[in-house]
Amino acid sequence: MCGIVYALALDNKPVANRIISQYQNQKLRGSDGYGWIIIGKTAKRFRVQYEAEAIKLLKNERASEIMFHHRLPTSTPNIPEANHPIKVETADRVFYLVHNGIISNANSLKESHACGYETEVKKHVVYSVGEMQYLTNKDTLFNDSESLAVDIVKTLTGEQDRIRAEGSIAFILLETDKKGIPLFLHYGRNEKNPLVVEKTKKTLYIKSEGMGEDIKANTLFTFCYETGKTTERAMSFGARAISYYSDYEKKPTLGFTYDKGEKTSYELEAVDLEIEELELEIEYTQEIEAKRQLFDQLQKLRYEKKLLCESLISSQYENY
Repeated sequence: MCGIVYALALDNKPVANRIISQYQNQKLRGSDGYGWIIIGKTAKRFRVQYEAEAIKLLKNERASEIMFHHRLPTSTPNIPEANHPIKVETADRVFYLVHNGIISNANSLKESHACGYETEVKKHVVYSVGEMQYLTNKDTLFNDSESLAVDIVKTLTGEQDRIRAEGSIAFILLETDKKGIPLFLHYGRNEKNPLVVEKTKKTLYIKSEGMGEDIKANTLFTFCYETGKTTERAMSFGARAISYYSDYEKKPTLGFTYDKGEKTSYELEAVDLEIEELELEIEYTQEIEAKRQLFDQLQKLRYEKKLLCESLISSQYENY
């Protein structure tokens, strides 16, 4: 679970404080890794590890359009190189993806894509024998969201006929030319992952939660910067699969025992289901106090999920 915030200032004023405010409202979705795109005449990417650094940089930003991501790491640790937005380049285009969710078939997608991934990182294990220290490489890891990014780009550019990624998906994808000039803003989700559009007098938001309208699932929305118009078309974003690690059953040696990983995956699945039920109950509850109490329960469940994810990611990097 991660958080997405896109904001466009309709009054053309700096939008950074509005990004920060919405981030604070949905902070429990993730606070271990940050990244954003400043969208102006050209697009500029930033990726940092810590909240204080992210907020400091944002407060100095004067842009009226920003796409922001805050992370709860599940496939790679919190390092800038593995954080969102994730960049994919083609011969004449550059794409930047922010994604909320987990891609369950990321490993097989990466093999079929047959291209380098920018989020690849090496897991290093240091062990000592007497006074000597030895460094070994145990695994090459990558952000599973990059497999989705490449998959969407290949579909948009006609290299393949459909999205093959499976899992929980909500995303925004900025498309620019090679000079960084914004061309299109694509966004979409599947049935279970949230993505909300809200338009106020001063701001247009696309975000993970809060006031607004849930966008239609399995639909690709595309805003064209040249025409100022948004189009939509049906596009399936894959089946939802609750699984903590991508292709989990194929990777039994990630630094923890299979039984432990399996147990925690079941715990995550149970919490996910509770979160889904509460989100639906909140949606159909009209009484304000009852809705507030349900939302408090939801925040506690999200925090419980955060702790489970932190436990798994730390066990992934145990020395063995």
